[in-house]
Amino acid sequence: MKCPNCGYLFENGRVCQKCNSDIYLYIKTVNASTRLYNKALELVQTGDLSEAENNLEKSIEFNKYNVDARNLLGIVYLEKGKVGDALKEWVISSSIKKENNRASEYVENLYKNARSMDKMNDAVRMYNKSIVHIKNGSVDLAIIGLKKALGFNKKLVDAYNLLGLCYIETKKYNTAKKYLNKAIKIDSNNEITKKYISYINSLNKSNKNNPEDVEIEDNTDKKNNLTYREHKKRFSPIGRGEIIAFLIGGICTTLLLFTLVVPSMVENRDNHINNLTNSLNENGVEGSKNDIDSLIKENDTLKNQVNE
Repeated sequence: MKCPNCGYLFENGRVCQKCNSDIYLYIKTVNASTRLYNKALELVQTGDLSEAENNLEKSIEFNKYNVDARNLLGIVYLEKGKVGDALKEWVISSSIKKENNRASEYVENLYKNARSMDKMNDAVRMYNKSIVHIKNGSVDLAIIGLKKALGFNKKLVDAYNLLGLCYIETKKYNTAKKYLNKAIKIDSNNEITKKYISYINSLNKSNKNNPEDVEIEDNTDKKNNLTYREHKKRFSPIGRGEIIAFLIGGICTTLLLFTLVVPSMVENRDNHINNLTNSLNENGVEGSKNDIDSLIKENDTLKNQVNE
């Protein structure tokens, strides 16, 4: 019998005399590893990356030399945006089987696309920074970081999940569900994603019974959520040029006032004074004439009385 572990040939017993491996137990573990690998293949085809990942990790636990399981696990990691974990599995696989191993091709292709790899690494760094922001209570900074991470790598499922959690924390449930749905499209049976979506759905059911609690986040996002540049444009301070223009306008207005309006007002005032003066003069003359006539009549009357 040939030991499947070390290749030693022996005739009797079930334990290898060289490596002390139990042959039958070893064969069972190898078969279990193969079954888990085959199951993972089916799960990958249906888009259930999380369950495929679990099966492949167990497959490797049963048989760490299962290079097919390691290679597929690397692909699953890459599809979920975990480029570092993918490289790790492919490098180990290449060291186990150096010839006729696709892992070497996978690693080579990644390094050929250095720019793409850098973006994936940047995405992971931004994701890790966002976790630190959340621990420090800075959810807004975490949201910004996670969006940047997804800008670098749109397949980073963990970033979608964490971003969804951040929006749940800030009670923006519609936005949270939007990002969680994107995660589901990549990994159809992700337990964390399903848990968050289920929580949001339960809130939506309660909101139907309590209309006042319905979220209005979408409208505020579209209408009031201005970018920094928009805020800067709307509320920018008055510049030096605007102040100078304002002063010049004030001076011109003053000159116009004294040139056109004031002379007209003075002329109207003088005319009014002259009219009043003429009126007084006319009344005064007529009054004097009446007084003289009255005195003449009185004088004539007295003369007549004296003569009589």
